[in-house]
Amino acid sequence: MEDVTVRVSIEFIERLILVLRDVGERLSDERLSSAGTREII
Repeated sequence: MEDVTVRVSIEFIERLILVLRDVGERLSDERLSSAGTREII
């Protein structure tokens, strides 16, 4: 039972890291492209 919980939490953390990395890249790209996009967000 504990092994399953650990495995699930590790997968969740890895997925969360990937999502955060993707969001960070998008934010940095938008910031570099133009400051006008900040008004839309």
